[in-house]
Amino acid sequence: MTNQRQSIETLDNKINTTQRSLNSFEQESNNVFVKKQEIVNPNLLMNGNFCSFERYNLEFYSLNNMSSGDYLTDRWQVFALNNDLKWNGGVYDSKTIRYVAISKMSGSGDMQLVQFIENITKFETLEYVTISFWARAEKNKRASVQIQPVKGRFEQAMNPVSKDITITDVITRYSVTLQVPNFWFFMKDDANLDRTKYALALKIVLGSETNEPVYFQNIKLEKGLISTPFINYNGSEDGDRQACLRYFERIRRRLHFSPFIKTDSLEYFLDVLYKVQKRTDSPTINFDVVDGMQKGDVVNGIYVVNGGLLNLNRDGVLFGTKIKNAPAYIENITIDADF
Repeated sequence: MTNQRQSIETLDNKINTTQRSLNSFEQESNNVFVKKQEIVNPNLLMNGNFCSFERYNLEFYSLNNMSSGDYLTDRWQVFALNNDLKWNGGVYDSKTIRYVAISKMSGSGDMQLVQFIENITKFETLEYVTISFWARAEKNKRASVQIQPVKGRFEQAMNPVSKDITITDVITRYSVTLQVPNFWFFMKDDANLDRTKYALALKIVLGSETNEPVYFQNIKLEKGLISTPFINYNGSEDGDRQACLRYFERIRRRLHFSPFIKTDSLEYFLDVLYKVQKRTDSPTINFDVVDGMQKGDVVNGIYVVNGGLLNLNRDGVLFGTKIKNAPAYIENITIDADF
C-alpha cells in the first residue's frame, strides 16, 4: 500500500512538473508573439496618413479640374504620361481617420499617384521593399504598384518595377513587395552627382478610366519582405509634418520691412529664414501683397532679390523693396522645394 501511495505521489509530481513546463512554454510563446506583434518598421514615405496640409492650408478640402503634376496633398502628386489629364480629388474626414479620394475626369493615358523619396542611395540595390495601404474603389479597378528610380521630376527614369492588384469596392488592406533595381548604372555617368535630385518614385497607377473614384488611407513603404502596421514618417504626426517642411513651407504671419530707418537708402531688405533647410537652393517663392503694393521691382513693388550673396538659398530668402517712408510688408509666403 505504501509503495502504491509513493507511486501515485511520484506521478502527481511529474504531472505538476509537466504542467509548470507547459505553462512556462505558453507564457514564453505569448511573450514572443507579443514581441513579434510589436515590430513596426519605419515608414519611408512622408504624409502617408495625410496629416500635413501646408500646401493647401486646410486639413480637409476638395480639388477640382486639376492637371498633371498638381498636388493632391503635401508630398503627393498626380501625373499622367500626357499633359491633357484633368482630375478631381481631396482629403476627407471619416470621423476616425483621414483619407484621400482621386478620380480622373478626362485626358489620355493612365493616372498615377506619386511620391518622390529623396536620395535613392538610402536604399540598397536589389533589396526588397514592401508597400501597403488601405483602399477602396467605386468600381473594381485594376491598378499597378510601382517603384522607379528617377532624376528630378521624371527628367530621366529607369524602367519601373511593378506588381498588379485589383482594388475592390470593399475597403481592404493591400500589400506588395518589390525589389529595388540596380540604380547605380543609372547614376554612374553623372559627373556632378547631387543625391537630392535622385529619388525612388513610388507610383500607384490607376488606369485610364474616368469618373471612377478611388480612396486611400495609411500608405506605407518599408524595407523588407513583410508588411508591418502603419506608422508615420519619423514615428509621429508631428515628426512627419516637420519632415514635410523640407519640401513645402508656408509662413502665414505678416512680415514688415523697415523703410523708416535710413530714408536715404535706395533699397530696403527683409531677410526671411525658413523653419528647416530646403531640398534645393532654388525653390519657388510666392507671397501676398496688400494695400496697393505690387509684386516685382516696380513702383510700390516687393520682390525676391537676385544675384550674388543676396540670392535665395536652402536656408532663407531675401526680399527687397524701394518703398520709402511708408509701411511695406508681405504675408502668406510659400516656399516650394519639392520635385
